[in-house]
Formats: sequence, C-alpha cells, structure tokens
Amino acid sequence: MATLADLRNDTLLLLNEVGAIGNSSIGALPDGSGGTTIVSTTVTIDQFINEAAAEMARSCVYIPTTLSTAAFTGSVLSLSTSSIWSPMSVTVGTSVLQHTSDLRLRAWQPNFETFTGTFTLPNGGTTTSPTYWYKREPQTLAIFPAVATSSTVVVYGAGLPPTTGIYVITPTGGGSANIGGTYGAVSLVVNQPVYFTTTTSLPSGLNVGTTYYILTKTATNITVSLTIGGAAVTIAGAIPAGVHSLNADSLFAPDDVLRNCLPVYAAYKLAMKNLDDPSLAARIQLWQQWWFDSTMRLWNQLDSSLKMDGSPYHSPPVTPPAVK
Repeated sequence: MATLADLRNDTLLLLNEVGAIGNSSIGALPDGSGGTTIVSTTVTIDQFINEAAAEMARSCVYIPTTLSTAAFTGSVLSLSTSSIWSPMSVTVGTSVLQHTSDLRLRAWQPNFETFTGTFTLPNGGTTTSPTYWYKREPQTLAIFPAVATSSTVVVYGAGLPPTTGIYVITPTGGGSANIGGTYGAVSLVVNQPVYFTTTTSLPSGLNVGTTYYILTKTATNITVSLTIGGAAVTIAGAIPAGVHSLNADSLFAPDDVLRNCLPVYAAYKLAMKNLDDPSLAARIQLWQQWWFDSTMRLWNQLDSSLKMDGSPYHSPPVTPPAVK
C-alpha cells in the first residue's frame, strides 16, 4: 500500500524536483505581497492526490460503501454523512426497494411527494409500505411510500475514498481515549491506518512510528486502536507542549495502475499551475494522456453491471482535449 509520503515523492520525481518536499516551492502559494507562504507544496500535492482519488472513484474505480440509518421515518434521506456519491440499492428493514425515477412516480401518482395513504401499484395491487426509491438531488434520495414505522434503512452504493493528509490533533489526556481535532469535513474512515508525529514528544499512550487504526470518528474526536477493531488506546497524563499531528495514508493504491495514477494527476495539475516553466509545459500533454489511458484501463476492467444505463459508471472517462 502506498503511503502519503510515497505519493508525494513520486509526484516530485515526475516534476524533476529533488530534495525534501519542504524545500520545493513548485506548489507553494505566496501571500501576494512577498510575505510568508500561505500554502505549502506539501498541502498542494496532498490536495491534488485526494482530488485524483475522488475523480477515479467517480469514473473508473468502484468502492462499495454502506450507510445504515436506524430508527428512520419519513421519505427523504440525506447521504451527506456518508461517502456515497451514487446510491445503488436501498433496503427498509428486510425489504429491498425497487429503483425508479421521480418522472415515473409522477405519472403514477402526481402528488407523490406529499401523498399519504394507500398507493395503487402499476399492476393493480395496493400498498402502504415503502416500495420504491429514487435519486432526488445530489446527496439525497427519497422513499415512496414514506416510511411510517421506525425502521433501519440501509443504502448501498459507490463511495469516495478516505482522505489522505496531516491533521493537527488535541488529545484530551488524563486517561481519555479521545483525540480531538477538526474532522467534520474530512472523510477519514473507521479502520483506516494512521500514525502520529510531533514537534516535541507525543502524549503518553501514543508512539512515533507505530501504526494505529481509527476505531471511532465524530466531527470533533477520533479514537484509535493498535489493531483493527481492537481496544481503544487511552492517553495518560498531561499533554506535552508542541504540535501533534495525525497522518492518514492512502487506502486507494492496491495495484500499480492506481499507485502510479495519483502522482501523475498531481504532477499534471502542478504543471498547469506553473505554465511559465517551459520544461513543465511540454510534459502536460504526456501526463494528461497517461492519466486518461490509466483511467480507461481501469474502466474497462469494471464489471459490466456497473456500466449499464443508470449505473454509476455507464459513461467512460472523459478524453483529454487534443493538442492544437
């Protein structure tokens, strides 16, 4: 599995940048007045690597993902708390719902969005139970008829990969397992491997060079364990001064095609950012084509059921523009 450091280094190698990533200015963003750099090359490369992984998940790499919502009633279900970008099937309790469209429901029942009561099915039967689901808008689906009795709703679909990156943490200490931080908009996932770094010394209970696994995650806290699903690691005593960070590596590079695609995309985007450098501009088309060839190779390997009309990957990756 490629680490984030591996992917960063590969990106710099493609760009003929040598030395430590912290010494490279190819992805840096100055403040506009000659002052302190406000975005480092490290941050820029991380952003492009995550962008590449998300783009591949939407075009040529299927990541099965599940969202389970307990005690649900109503008709509209938000997917915003999950990484699902394309729902594929929905169950309510033990019943598997049929996928349909809002246009078809409107033909059957013009006021379907507010309808309550007994619904007459197209085959002449009747029901008051949830029977259909449809995509309502981005990150939202709807169930018809509405779920009247509190039930567990499970959505299966194609998801986005977990985010790689480095995040400043604020452990609670004093025997607590909570490791504070700002995780609400970060798609870290349970069982994702992480490790910790520090400018001084880590709190008691955490060790530099040890791989941990995310056990639980909320918008403001995570807990970790030494093994997948193991006991939570507790943070003893006071928290040492200094900056302590969580490092999340990529779970998205299990083979050579994926392994090479991510830094190619990052190098391509960095080259676009530095078009004033002729040595980079000449390689943009090469990296564009490399990216497209790799994504098409992965798309061709997808199961045909994922490429049928209405499926997440029915359209192949977009061809890069031809050189003028």
